Amino acid sequence: GILLYPNPGTEKLSITIDNDYAGDLNVGIQSALGIAVKESVFIKKESKMAQVSFDTASLQPGLYVVVIRMGKSIGIKKWIKL
Repeated sequence: GILLYPNPGTEKLSITIDNDYAGDLNVGIQSALGIAVKESVFIKKESKMAQVSFDTASLQPGLYVVVIRMGKSIGIKKWIKL
């Protein structure tokens, strides 16, 4: 699964991906309108769990979408910035 912590949050967002996928991950944050607000991070997932963090202090309060691309699959989670 995909865990966003804290949610809702303020200055930092931690994302944990816990599944059987192994390979390249692309993780990014978009506004509710689909506009990229944090650059995508590329990581190599070689074990069951991977974690990435974003500094979100500069983002305006509101609803955001975290997009995780895993090969041909896409995981989407909502995140609220207070």
